[in-house]
Amino acid sequence: MKQHGWSLCMILCIFIFLCLLSCIPVESFENYSDITYYVIHDRTNQERTKNIEIQEAKLGKPIHIFDAIMGKDLDMNQLSMFDHKLQNNKKGQRSNVIGCYLSHFMLIKSLLDKPQGYTIIFENDFHILKDDLDAQIQHILHIIDKDFDLLYFGNLNDSHSQLYKENIYDIKDVITGNHAYLINNRNIQKIYNVLLTMDEAVDWKYSNSMQKNELKGFAIYPTLVVQNGMESTIGYQ
Repeated sequence: MKQHGWSLCMILCIFIFLCLLSCIPVESFENYSDITYYVIHDRTNQERTKNIEIQEAKLGKPIHIFDAIMGKDLDMNQLSMFDHKLQNNKKGQRSNVIGCYLSHFMLIKSLLDKPQGYTIIFENDFHILKDDLDAQIQHILHIIDKDFDLLYFGNLNDSHSQLYKENIYDIKDVITGNHAYLINNRNIQKIYNVLLTMDEAVDWKYSNSMQKNELKGFAIYPTLVVQNGMESTIGYQ
């Protein structure tokens, strides 16, 4: 009887322990979003390479380099080589602007077979303001409960129109600068389709597409990522 009573006591203790353990607010791995970080970069620019290394260390996550398309190397009569569906409706556009556009476009195109998770795109002059950026992004994604296409962590005119929740704002006004933004991979086909008509600079293309409700975007304010003061060279050289 004593042994039987001891067994019952042990079972009861284990049951109580498991109940208490289940009450501990442990954040499930499933709550973490799948995020891949990219930076558009000209590998010959050592100053920017050093900046990427510094920012990657601050982020604490690997940042994959996506090779920039340099404007000086472009043959404006052969742009269809990047995509036969691409329409260049901005004849006479400076080669640096087209190089920048194509850099972002080709990165978006590379995601067409990855319709899950999220992709964050930096330009190589980005500067992270917070040491816990990845954790902040995870939190932001966790509390957004409606569909969206783009999420800006910084922009050149600090655009933040209508408060959605916490530090997340709907984009209603003009927003410029592509130095730090997130792509919702679930909507990558829609974003790719919008970019197929190359009729303005890529940041204006995004901005005007959101104004026309072709794309849905959010902006974080105060900004989490800025340009570090170096003139952007994506597609410029």
